Amino acid sequence: RAGDSLSQVNPMLASLFNPSVVKFFTSIMAYNPSQEHAKVKIPVLVLGGSCDIQVPEKHAKKLFATLPHENNDNKYLMIDGMGHVLKQNNSDCSDNQESYTDGSKPLHSLLSRSISEFINAISE
Repeated sequence: RAGDSLSQVNPMLASLFNPSVVKFFTSIMAYNPSQEHAKVKIPVLVLGGSCDIQVPEKHAKKLFATLPHENNDNKYLMIDGMGHVLKQNNSDCSDNQESYTDGSKPLHSLLSRSISEFINAISE
């Protein structure tokens, strides 16, 4: 964020902080999501999962709160048992970590239906 280069990276994080990814992260740091979100003039669906350990529910709520209030088509939805990678987890999130690497775990069953319902509602 300060613009400094990374001189040392923990080997466990090397894939996350390779030069191309660092360049991307550096470029997005110039934006404040809440300020950018407030500029949106179309309906927005803020979607989160109760098992998301990277973007907790309080952040999703804060982002939703920044939307212009005159647009009643904006929706907020927190899906129980869904994690950051949009997969189905146990409601207690005990299997959340494996969802990052287990390609056989399905997307959460409510995800596509919720997105479809939102799109259909704003298209009417």
